[in-house]
Amino acid sequence: ALKGRAVLYQQQGNFANALDDLTQIINRDYADGDAYARRGWLYYAWKDYVRAMDDFDKALLIDPNGTQAKL
Repeated sequence: ALKGRAVLYQQQGNFANALDDLTQIINRDYADGDAYARRGWLYYAWKDYVRAMDDFDKALLIDPNGTQAKL
């Protein structure tokens, strides 16, 4: 439910709420590569490239074939 809401927030441009939901997902399940990748794209959009790359790296460690985190 949180991931769906985060995606909806992201589509609506409500990035702060999307970030909050994705962070909650990650705090509950450290193995959710998709959540790391989605949060990485939010950080990337805010030009926080260090955090973005950190999340992309974590996403790829969890799921090396995941397409969300590949640049």
